[in-house]
Amino acid sequence: MELVKKNFVFGPNELELEEQHVARFHVFVPDNIKFEELLKPDAWSNIAHKLRPMARISVTSDSSKFIGELVVMSCGQLWAKVEEVFYKEFESFEIIDVNDEFEARWISNRYKFGIRRKSDGEWMVKELPDQASANVALATFASETRKVG
Repeated sequence: MELVKKNFVFGPNELELEEQHVARFHVFVPDNIKFEELLKPDAWSNIAHKLRPMARISVTSDSSKFIGELVVMSCGQLWAKVEEVFYKEFESFEIIDVNDEFEARWISNRYKFGIRRKSDGEWMVKELPDQASANVALATFASETRKVG
């Protein structure tokens, strides 16, 4: 008598929505913090009480230089052991170089796009909603400063 191996088949009630079983969180990380520092248990000491094992944490740096995802392996009230699911570092956002004095570029998730003076890195305009708005503002800003100077 020959045994027939059956293929695995999920039961009718085994497919459920992910949000019923997996907690998902997101954090913005200051630009001076490296992704590797987030793997230390004490990095989560102020918010570990909100986490639970197998929770997923999406991570974005303030200037969107990198994104990543972590999974909580274990946690307590003042610590969380997390592991990296993925990490991706990006090149800088496109910089439109219209003139020698100023540039339109991405600032951070809080301030969005802005206009920066190249000589000292000072932000002249912040909180522009998108790159197109920043380009228009750059052209206007550059022409107005030339008139004054």
